[in-house]
Amino acid sequence: MNRPLVYHVSQIVVGSGLLLFAVSSVLGDGFDDAFHGLLAAMLGIGGGGVVLVNCYQLLRSDADSPELTPTVFRLSVAGAGLMVLAAILWVVL
Repeated sequence: MNRPLVYHVSQIVVGSGLLLFAVSSVLGDGFDDAFHGLLAAMLGIGGGGVVLVNCYQLLRSDADSPELTPTVFRLSVAGAGLMVLAAILWVVL
């Protein structure tokens, strides 16, 4: 198994989830107050940054492989799984 590839893809899943939650928050509720607007902006910027950085690392042919301990790898994959579960629950509920 290509662990760096799985790690970067799981990080992209998490970043995409954050970005989608920000977009749905803006489209669904709008900016009710400054707090919700700030929260949506931070989610969007953070999620977009995670996606861009990991896509950049995947596309670079000379990129160094990240130092992945088994714990970091498992937590990254578990986080991606939880993000997918949260997105499913968000749509269903």
